[in-house]
Amino acid sequence: MAGELIVPVVGNISEYEIKFLQDGTPVGRFAIASTPRVFKDGDWKDGETSWVNVTVWRGLAEHCADTLTRGMRVIALGRFAARTYEKDGEKRTVWEMTADAVGPELTFATAKVTKAAKAGGGSSAPREDPFESASSERPTAAPATGGAAQARPAQSPTPPSDDW
Repeated sequence: MAGELIVPVVGNISEYEIKFLQDGTPVGRFAIASTPRVFKDGDWKDGETSWVNVTVWRGLAEHCADTLTRGMRVIALGRFAARTYEKDGEKRTVWEMTADAVGPELTFATAKVTKAAKAGGGSSAPREDPFESASSERPTAAPATGGAAQARPAQSPTPPSDDW
């Protein structure tokens, strides 16, 4: 489809929020923070954090609600777009994704996968936006701490529970 860019995004997630439309359709939202790291002058340096607002629908929204926790490192794949708006006379751009797939990123974690019961429903997203009134801004990530050549894990090296 013209105008849609499908890309993977890897990073740590913000708080997950799920809502239900009037017809009962679940829709979830979270942001992914991605901070590039480079090895420069014998030390790891963090670059500027980029945020992507992610929306998930239907079964994926419910599975994310059961699985995702703040700070978890994930891979999301979906339709990517930039939205520009003006606030206080300043032009701003927000990156947004409607995700088709979300999963744990396994560099610093392990996961136990449990197949979900099959649910019905279509794959097209409704036109209404239950998050329309929410702010699009995201906070800046805190700087990392740690040793010079040590990689920084994004989350606990083990899943939060056996049910994860």
